[in-house]
Amino acid sequence: TVHRGLSRFSRFTAKMGLSPSAVKGTGTYFRPFKGENMCLSPVRERLRAERIMKRKIVFAAILLAIAAMYVAIVQFWPYSEKNYRGDGVISDSGFWSYPRYHIRFSEVSLTAPSQHCFKSAGLPPALLTLTLNLVYKGNNNNPSELATYDELNKLATCVSVTIIDENGDIAYAASGPLRDWVLSWMSAACIGAYWHPDLRDMKLGSKKTYVLKIAVTEIGEDSAAIAVVPIIEGGGNELP
Repeated sequence: TVHRGLSRFSRFTAKMGLSPSAVKGTGTYFRPFKGENMCLSPVRERLRAERIMKRKIVFAAILLAIAAMYVAIVQFWPYSEKNYRGDGVISDSGFWSYPRYHIRFSEVSLTAPSQHCFKSAGLPPALLTLTLNLVYKGNNNNPSELATYDELNKLATCVSVTIIDENGDIAYAASGPLRDWVLSWMSAACIGAYWHPDLRDMKLGSKKTYVLKIAVTEIGEDSAAIAVVPIIEGGGNELP
């Protein structure tokens, strides 16, 4: 009689979606018989699925937080001048300066055709711009010997600049007569620098090695007795 009662109760609880292994509120604990289906109720199944989903969400949030922290560390980790290796000389003007980093290479004369190669690695993790800074070969103390802005802005001397990465691919390149470049000029000091839009705000990897190639291919008839110093600079904080 007891066995039949328990079997009927088991069938009843199964129809109701309850597990006969533990029925709360009856005051009695029933252990299922051999071969009896121990299925969870829909409510308990839903709660279990919600707990699993919450764990997945928490785990994903932790992974995203770790990834964001890694990116922040890589982005804002202080750059050291000791990381730079190459033919140029690097200098740091300070955190509040703009541009902050300056990599100065050897002088390039514009009075005769020539080719120059400079190797660099460990560049600063910032947008970088290459400029050709003017150097006068005459007497800088005598203004009459200095080329004027109009003369420098019309130079037909052709200059080719190519930046090649360690895989032999061209990262950035620009070429043409200097009159097609942009001349930044300080009239009070009679100094200036050429720059090209294709060599501005360059994204160069700090863990890669690059070769800077500069070629002076054609000398214009109006060429002045000047030279340029290639400088790669960038980083810092630009005030509004």
